[in-house]
Amino acid sequence: MILDRMGLIKNGTKPCNSWCLVLLFFLIVNPLFTQNRQLAAEITSAEKKLSDSKLSAAERKNTLETLARLYELSGNIEYAADTWEKAAKAVSGNAGHVDLLQSARCFAAIGEFEKADSVLRPVLAASGNRSLQNKARLLSAQAEALKTGNTAVLNGLLTNPDFAREKPVLYYSLWKISSDPAVQTAMASRLLAEFPHSPEARIIREDSTVSAVPAALWLLSGNESAPAVVTITQPPAVSSGTSGNAVLLQTGYFGLEANAGNMANKLRNAGFSPVIYKRTENGKDHWVVGVLTSQDYAGTMRQLKEKGFDSFPVF
Repeated sequence: MILDRMGLIKNGTKPCNSWCLVLLFFLIVNPLFTQNRQLAAEITSAEKKLSDSKLSAAERKNTLETLARLYELSGNIEYAADTWEKAAKAVSGNAGHVDLLQSARCFAAIGEFEKADSVLRPVLAASGNRSLQNKARLLSAQAEALKTGNTAVLNGLLTNPDFAREKPVLYYSLWKISSDPAVQTAMASRLLAEFPHSPEARIIREDSTVSAVPAALWLLSGNESAPAVVTITQPPAVSSGTSGNAVLLQTGYFGLEANAGNMANKLRNAGFSPVIYKRTENGKDHWVVGVLTSQDYAGTMRQLKEKGFDSFPVF
C-alpha cells in the first residue's frame, strides 16, 4: 500500500486527514510524479517478463527492444546500449542489424567509441540492406571524427553518390567537428548556398523555428549556435494543447544534472528547443528534460520519435 510504504501508517494507526489530503493532491496534481512512476513500473514489468523461462525467442526480442527504449527514456543510456545488443542476439539466425545500430548509437552517446565500432562491424560487413549500411557508415564516420578529430572519412562520404541525400548532414558534421576555421567557413557556406532551407542551415543561422533535423545529428553535442537549453525553476502550466497553453513533452528523467544536460544537448542539436526542470523527490534532486510546445503536440511527438526521441505529454 502506498501510504504504508511512505511511512504514513505506523503502529496500526490511520494517517491524519491533512496527510491524506496532501498525498492525494500530490498524486493528482503532480503528473510528473505519476508519469515517472509509470515509467519505472513499465521497466520493472519488462524486466520481470524477461525472467520467464517460457518466453519465446521472438517475445524475448520484442521485450528487450521495449526495455531498451524505456531505459533510453529514463536516461540510462548504458543499460539501453547493452539491452539493444542483447535484443540483436535474441533470435537465432536473425542478424539483428537494426538493433545493433541502435546499440552502437547509444554506446557512442556515452563516449564508448570502441564498443560502438565493435557493435557496428556486423552491420558494415553485411550486404543486402544498403540503407542500413549507409546509416552505419555515417555513424561510424561521425564517431571516428569525434574520437580522433580525423574527418577524412566524413570528407570522403561527401563525394560518394550513395550519400547525396546526406549532404546537409555531412556539411553540418564537418562544420561542427573540424578545428580548421577555413573548413568550418567552407562547410557553412556550402550548406547555406546549396540547402538554405534545411534544418542544418537554419541551425547555423540560429533560427529558433527549427523543429527537427536528421537523426544522424544526435551525436553532435555542444553546438553553441543551436536553440538554447532553457532551465525552468517551476513546472510549466500545461494543458491539453489548446492554443496559448504549453504542453511539456517529457523525453527523460535523470538523477544527475550532467546526464540531463547531455539529453538536452542532443535535443538541441536535433533542432528542438529543450527545457530542463529541476524537482525534488524524497529529499533527492532530479531533472526532467523535455520540449515545450503550444501547438500540435501530437505532431511534435511524431517529430521527436522520427529523430530518435521517445516522449510523452505531461498534462
